[in-house]
Amino acid sequence: MTYRQSAWEDMPKDEREALEALVELAGDRDKAWEVARTIAMKRRKAKLNRGTDKEARVLVGARVPRAEAFAIQKEARRRGQSVYRFVRETLYREANWRF
Repeated sequence: MTYRQSAWEDMPKDEREALEALVELAGDRDKAWEVARTIAMKRRKAKLNRGTDKEARVLVGARVPRAEAFAIQKEARRRGQSVYRFVRETLYREANWRF
């Protein structure tokens, strides 16, 4: 069994069935299956990384007013970055840290 097949089998049954239904509705079934398998692999990788992530990293967050959060999200999108990356790089730059 390949990693891709294993990832697909590891998905909860209801999620697997939902993706199968979407594939049936898609015009290009081969492409739709490729997307479904990619989703399965990414979910599996994220699940496997959760255990080691807790040991390696700690969340440092700030609650900000909703309008500020939207402005941050908008600026991150404008730069083609995730909000996480945008905020992290901005923080490091402000503190004169290397990243």
